[in-house]
Amino acid sequence: MANVTQKIRTALHNPAYVPSIVWRRLSTKFSYRFSWLLKARSSPPETVNIYPTNRCNLKCSMCFVRLQKPEPEMEIEKWIEIIDQIKTFRPRIHLSGGEPFFYQKISPLTTYIKQNDLFLAITTNGTYLNEYAEEIVNMKVNRINISIDGPKEIHDKIRGVEGTFDRVVDGLKKVAALRGNSRLPEIQIHSMINFADPGVMQWMINFASRLHADAVKFLYPLFVDSEGLKNHSRFLKQTLNRDLNYWRRADVPYVRPRDFTETQHVLDSLKKERHIPFEIFPSFDLDQLKAYYIGNSSFPKNYKGRCQAMWNTATILPSGNIESCPDYILGNCGKEKFISLWNNEIMRALRRRIKNRQFFCVCRACCFFYQ
Repeated sequence: MANVTQKIRTALHNPAYVPSIVWRRLSTKFSYRFSWLLKARSSPPETVNIYPTNRCNLKCSMCFVRLQKPEPEMEIEKWIEIIDQIKTFRPRIHLSGGEPFFYQKISPLTTYIKQNDLFLAITTNGTYLNEYAEEIVNMKVNRINISIDGPKEIHDKIRGVEGTFDRVVDGLKKVAALRGNSRLPEIQIHSMINFADPGVMQWMINFASRLHADAVKFLYPLFVDSEGLKNHSRFLKQTLNRDLNYWRRADVPYVRPRDFTETQHVLDSLKKERHIPFEIFPSFDLDQLKAYYIGNSSFPKNYKGRCQAMWNTATILPSGNIESCPDYILGNCGKEKFISLWNNEIMRALRRRIKNRQFFCVCRACCFFYQ
């Protein structure tokens, strides 16, 4: 329900973008449903993720992106060429990474995206908000997703750098003040579900409300077991002659819930919350939660999974490589046309596989599996 509420708010705050968003959504749904008829081709994606860098200034305990091999980063001129290609079908642009504000030419990139009147969401750790607040508000970025995991001590410990909490909150307050009565940017706080102290989530709801955020999204930490990584590594090598990068250290240690019922009780009690809209992602029930964090083999029986990313989402990496499924590289859109890569035989083979529900062992750690 909270997710529906947020979508309605986004539509009300961005009425000019609604026709293109709805059209892209319907066309990708059609492509997914009639994939057999279209021979696994698809209309252009609804969302394009742009990762200008996979570098970051934090050392978050649950993040395995920071353990990737660093990719070469394209010059701003190449990104502008790519924007010129994709702007024709008017996707939503989602800037992330890495920390997107770590990219040296982030200002020219965001400026060019908004000059072309594209919907722009930015996911950031928030440590550069103070520096870029005026820019974000003045160019009417449509949404910013900011990470806060609890009070100062908890947040800084999770994020691995002392002083992070204060920097994020100062920047967020500046954005909220500059935004004033304007609707943009929407401010959504992303917060990791705290198994060690579930009560922190109630604190987060109250704190986000005081900061004038528009919504909160609680995220379960996701992971892959080591054997699953080995299997996926063999698959990529045999199929695409590629090595793991995104997934290469996705078996990082994680905190198991001390008491599943306590965590579920807190999450259930939050559903009565009225201060601010919030979402829990993925929306596990108690059996699914136990299956995920205790028994790997039982999880597929408890959660069937679904993925339409190969029809509705493309990701462009710092080097210009394009993927939909992480590590499943289609080619480089700095060298070939984006739309050609989107429907090449590599991508169509992936769509056939996923349409037949032949999921990978790493899918359990991918957010698209739960959408």
